[in-house]
Order: sequence, then structure tokens, then C-alpha cells
Amino acid sequence: MDSSASTAFGKDEVQNYVKDAVNGVLKNVKQYEQDNVNQWINDIIEKCMQQLTLIKNIRPYKYVVTCLIMQKTGAGLHLATSMFWDSNSDDSYVFKFDNKQKQIFCVTTVYGFAL
Repeated sequence: MDSSASTAFGKDEVQNYVKDAVNGVLKNVKQYEQDNVNQWINDIIEKCMQQLTLIKNIRPYKYVVTCLIMQKTGAGLHLATSMFWDSNSDDSYVFKFDNKQKQIFCVTTVYGFAL
């Protein structure tokens, strides 16, 4: 087995963790509720970090997780990120979520920095 594969960012795993976290928190939410947004964000980030820390011995990375939740009102959203990192080892994954009622838009990003 290639040892670099086990220490790579693991985008497929990260993708699964993020999708599970976001869907677990938001899949049954029918409408945007301002009073609940902070808790939803905290729950999503916490669930992602719990999963990511379970693989820290396999994939020695530092992780940063961000989450944005907005009410869909027709307003535009522009999001950009720039990093100075090692493109051979560091990576990121972005997951975009829309609920079925088209009320909520969520963008969750995981950045992985090799140790």
C-alpha cells in the first residue's frame, strides 16, 4: 500500500463527513429561522471536527472548518478564499447545500493542512 495515500488529505472521507454533518443538521429544517442559525452552524462544525479528529492518527493534518448559512431571498452571494500553502499536501473541500423548500443555503468548507 502506498504510504502517501494514507497521509493524503482524504477528500472522499472529508466529503462524506461534511455531507453527513450538514444533512444531519439541516435536512429536516423547512425554513430559515434566525434564532437557530448559530446553533445549526455550531452543530455542523462540531460534527465535522469530531469526525476529522478520529482520523488524525491516520491523516496527520490540522483542519479548519467554516460554515455559512443564509436565508435565500434572491440576494447574491460571492465567496472567495486564497491560501498560500503546499499544493502537494494541503487541500480543501467545499459542500453547498440547498434545502428542498429553497429557504436555506449553506456553504461548509474544510481546509486541511499537513503537519
